[in-house]
Amino acid sequence: MSLEEFFEAIKKGDVQTVKSLIDTGVSLSATDDKQNTALHIAADTGNLEIVTLLLDKGSPVDYLNWVDETPIALAARKGHFEAVKYLCDRGATLHAPDIAPTPLGEAAAMGHFEIVRYLVEQMHVPVNYRGRPFGQTPLFGAATFGQLEIVRCLMEKGADPNIPTSIGETAITHVQETIRLAKTQRLSDDGIKSLEALLDCLRGVNTKSKNSELQEIDDKRKSIEPIPSERPDTKAKDSTRIRKLNEVLGLLNKV
Repeated sequence: MSLEEFFEAIKKGDVQTVKSLIDTGVSLSATDDKQNTALHIAADTGNLEIVTLLLDKGSPVDYLNWVDETPIALAARKGHFEAVKYLCDRGATLHAPDIAPTPLGEAAAMGHFEIVRYLVEQMHVPVNYRGRPFGQTPLFGAATFGQLEIVRCLMEKGADPNIPTSIGETAITHVQETIRLAKTQRLSDDGIKSLEALLDCLRGVNTKSKNSELQEIDDKRKSIEPIPSERPDTKAKDSTRIRKLNEVLGLLNKV
């Protein structure tokens, strides 16, 4: 069988085929066209049995793909809590200068509260770590995608909403600009109020009592992939933010 068939078997969760191919000597360091290893693919699917098998057979736990993502970052993005915990137990790196999106940053942006809490409370990942490529903190990512519950959690753990990215944005200024664009796009009043509640939270104002409905919004956002931070070009920034409004803030109109 080819390497492509090996990767396909992992995606399908075909444990027996994966075992057979490993026994025939398939390389566990071989990659696809995006430099993903077998462990990247298994972590992305969250198949703990295959993740365990690959690690037991010597698969590299921290191999970087074409955008410097580790397997645990993919598991965190998809919300595969058990896979994240197991990879932590097997020594996966949680933050380092050569890792682009960190597991905490990915989980925070995608609204995976359980993973965020585990990484912060059990693995003691620093909440103000500025990840690559744009120097964004986990709080910045959570705020960008309107993850109010995650923002609250990180703020309670000492996250600083005033830490700038490499282009000078903070979580607060980013949400302020998003509100400005939301108004130009005529987002619903409820949507604007929800964004303002997020801004209040970043400023330290308690919004729990009047915004419990945002939990439903957080749940709806979990399928949205993170959008890279913008370059410091005004038109490009507005274009990207408007696209982000269509994907993320548009959900607010449905609540």
